[in-house]
Amino acid sequence: MSKAIEILEKNKIKPSFIRIKILEYLMNTKTHPTAHEIYEQLKKEIPTLSKTSVYLNLNLFLKKKIIMDLKTKEEQRFDFIQYEHINFYCRICKKVFDLPIVNYIKENDIKVDEFMVEKINIYLEGVCKDCGKP
Repeated sequence: MSKAIEILEKNKIKPSFIRIKILEYLMNTKTHPTAHEIYEQLKKEIPTLSKTSVYLNLNLFLKKKIIMDLKTKEEQRFDFIQYEHINFYCRICKKVFDLPIVNYIKENDIKVDEFMVEKINIYLEGVCKDCGKP
């Protein structure tokens, strides 16, 4: 059984061919793709794929917290949650980098009066090391 099928079944999602392919694509890419980029890559393999199917499945994966999204000023990007990390967006080259969290705080560790924290999303924006070189 593939890892993607295992993840889908664990989250009580029927592992359809399209869902497996979308999740596998996200699991195997580090570029933090947009929905359009996912669609463009997968339609080569699945000619009947629709943009609607991609968006609906991405939203389902977000709801189940299998993936996370990153909203830049220009677009929404998606990332498979393989490990806890911080996303860094370079405003020059438009790339997104995963930075490790050394001492991160889990959602369950935060208590804010009467609020229940369900998601922590740390997003940094600036200039990456390559674009910042003189």
